[in-house]
Amino acid sequence: MPRASLALAAVPLCVALAACGSSSHGKATTTTKASTKGHASGDAHPAPKVHTTTHPAVKHVAPRKPPPPPNPVVVVRATVERYGQAVASRDYKTICALLSSTLLAHMADVGLPCETAQKQALSDVIDPHLSVQSVSVHGAKASARVYTTAFAQAPSNTTLELELESSGWKIASLAAS
Repeated sequence: MPRASLALAAVPLCVALAACGSSSHGKATTTTKASTKGHASGDAHPAPKVHTTTHPAVKHVAPRKPPPPPNPVVVVRATVERYGQAVASRDYKTICALLSSTLLAHMADVGLPCETAQKQALSDVIDPHLSVQSVSVHGAKASARVYTTAFAQAPSNTTLELELESSGWKIASLAAS
């Protein structure tokens, strides 16, 4: 192939490579430098020209901000609702997981494993329901006012006290009012 034909055959390849560009920190760029061929060393010669363009198909995406911390009132309400669902379904493992380490320690002090204590406490309760009426949060302490019902038992307004532990909000005490 003659030299001119070879040069023309290389043009589509160069154009294709320029269109793809190279990736640098999330941006596709095309860089070309002017040739300095023909200048003797020691001669003053112009600095190489550099041309950089951003590929139109690649958009710069700003780093995402971390999500805001969850609203503690919403988290406390969800914890109390999970507790109510666990009581209704007799899910003793979940009930115990939602209790504070202090409350669990009190049960252990009297020699009752948590799940056994919950089974005993709920043995006569039929069809329990819990509805969260209000929640207030003060730092690492919270209280939830709940309305509870169960078959053949009088409805009750109860306050659950919660504490913020390293694993999240935990129920620290029950107090009928």
